[in-house]
Amino acid sequence: MTTHDANSMAAAELADRYIEIVLSTRPDQLIGNVASQTSNVTTCAQRLTSFRQALINELSQQPLPEVGDV
Repeated sequence: MTTHDANSMAAAELADRYIEIVLSTRPDQLIGNVASQTSNVTTCAQRLTSFRQALINELSQQPLPEVGDV
């Protein structure tokens, strides 16, 4: 595994943890009130996916701790 791959994997793990925390504490910050927007669930999911990818892209450019150190 290359350093780039390791950084991307660590960034994805960190992004997923961040998203999990936000969704469990303040879901409205990422997805709004999905219950009242049943016709827009696909749009909300696409925005969340795009946010996750952007977060991974930015985090992979940062110095991250080794996977075992997290």
